[in-house]
Amino acid sequence: MSTYTGKDAIVEAGSTPTTVGKVKSLSYNGSVEVLTDKYLGEAGEDNAVGSQSWEGSITYHHDPDDNGQAELVLGALVDVTVYPQGMGTGNEQVDFTCIITQDPTTLEPSTKVEKQVSFRINGVPVKTTQS
Repeated sequence: MSTYTGKDAIVEAGSTPTTVGKVKSLSYNGSVEVLTDKYLGEAGEDNAVGSQSWEGSITYHHDPDDNGQAELVLGALVDVTVYPQGMGTGNEQVDFTCIITQDPTTLEPSTKVEKQVSFRINGVPVKTTQS
């Protein structure tokens, strides 16, 4: 099994994919609804898998001239492509469409202006291998 670090990762946003610059981190997490049936007189319960939901966030140093960052606006429906290992034949690629749900800005005297947008993914992320 190969290992890789996030330093080579690339994030693109928009219907015409544009690289989001100065990304510090990206995370996304899936969860599944558990459907439970309980009946009188039974000692246990029956569980079934319900629907999946996905959400995440992108943290970056704000650059008002960055076209990729400009796509990440509160309420926007955005196509996102993530290249966890960077671009290249055989590398993983993850595509999803999401809604930007939060758009806070952090201002501190000793650091660059930082933004961390949160999103909810429509459907599920699609993982493929770059060709």
